[in-house]
Amino acid sequence: MSKQRIDSIFLLRTMAMMMVVLVHVTATYLSALPEGSSIYQFYHFVNWSIRVEAGVFIMLTALVFFYKYKDQPMDRAELITYYKKRALYIVLPYLIWALFYEGYSIWAGTRNFDWIAILSRIVQGKSYYQLHFIFQIVQLYMVFPLLLYVIQQSFLVRKYLWLIGLVVEAGFHIISERFSLLPPELFVGHLGTYFLGGWIGLHYVTLKEKLSLTRNLWLTAATCVSGFIFLYTSYYIYTYDIHLLSRGTYLIGNMLYLISGSYLLFQLSEWVAKKSPPFIASIRNIAIYSFGFYLLHPVVLNGVRNFIPIYPGGWFHLTILFRFSGTILFCFIIIWTCHRFFPWPGLFFGKLPERPNVWKKRGAL
Repeated sequence: MSKQRIDSIFLLRTMAMMMVVLVHVTATYLSALPEGSSIYQFYHFVNWSIRVEAGVFIMLTALVFFYKYKDQPMDRAELITYYKKRALYIVLPYLIWALFYEGYSIWAGTRNFDWIAILSRIVQGKSYYQLHFIFQIVQLYMVFPLLLYVIQQSFLVRKYLWLIGLVVEAGFHIISERFSLLPPELFVGHLGTYFLGGWIGLHYVTLKEKLSLTRNLWLTAATCVSGFIFLYTSYYIYTYDIHLLSRGTYLIGNMLYLISGSYLLFQLSEWVAKKSPPFIASIRNIAIYSFGFYLLHPVVLNGVRNFIPIYPGGWFHLTILFRFSGTILFCFIIIWTCHRFFPWPGLFFGKLPERPNVWKKRGAL
């Protein structure tokens, strides 16, 4: 019996991708706006609230794989196929873009050529500011078969997987703060949202049937409360270097915001997918390029900045709007062109359909 298709993932990927771009577009508020002013505070709120995109991407990673493999034993042949695909569509594009950004930084004069330093940054996901996230995702891909095996052996683990992830990640942050034994880049620091996605994948059919607006109200309230604490404390940390909470407590607050916010967006995306299948069919054509957007957008944004300078006062809002729109548009054009005319676009932008479609026919998925 074939599984139901999870159409909401297309909207989730598109929203998360656009939030990633908007985070980096609005980050200019730190240097362009008067510190502590009302407009500065507004852009801090915008910039930090949409960082829920990190949780969404990690949640989606687990959701898709746990949903696909939940009842499927991963034997030797399946393991080989699984790791081959991850190497071809994730690791290889990452390495190509890491080398590109190393060369780009040397060309821009921000780094000197040093093979040892280059290799060190590539291994740690530090070749450019957005690539650290791919480093985290690769770790999660590597350990997925082992986590799947453990989860398949226990009904209780499957049932309470989201709670287990929350507890383990919270413990990781507390131990890291107290003893500094574990590196902050370790995948365990993302198990809260990862196991949330796994739990959704394992119980997707039941969760879809129980979709309720009343539950969303409680989820919205939880997201708002945890988000307010996270945004308020981050404002004082990054504006005045005042730490209202310990680092471990702050990271746990961030985790709660990512978990509740990611699940809320999943519920809302499911509602949209149910109410408007044609819209989801259309948005799919952007969602398939989400990985490409993530890899490409910093260099495109740098180019857009050269043509759209910062203007003070109320014009700053238009600057952000034009930079964001320009970055999205040019990224799409570049990726679509490569997809349409280049023989191996997957080398640069991950797994893509055989042929690109600018717009799907209405009602088609």
